[in-house]
Amino acid sequence: MQIDSFTFLVAAGAGTLLLAAAFAFFWWQDRRSNWLAWWIAPYLLGATSITLFIPRAEISDWISIGAANALLVAAFAMVWQGARAFGG
Repeated sequence: MQIDSFTFLVAAGAGTLLLAAAFAFFWWQDRRSNWLAWWIAPYLLGATSITLFIPRAEISDWISIGAANALLVAAFAMVWQGARAFGG
């Protein structure tokens, strides 16, 4: 059995969104942990980026490739900042 790219992207987007919700829940419990807040936004950006990759043939390439990759790079930068905030 082979898995197609659409199924993989939907599963990855749902998992990323679930991680963002988990980090938001834990940040809601302890608002002093600002590194949790730094990790909510990149997971939301990652889920948005994955969502933009899905309709590749229906929307313009500038949005599907350019904007999605820009959001993904910004998400990686924000994860790095969250790791720096966690480490102090």
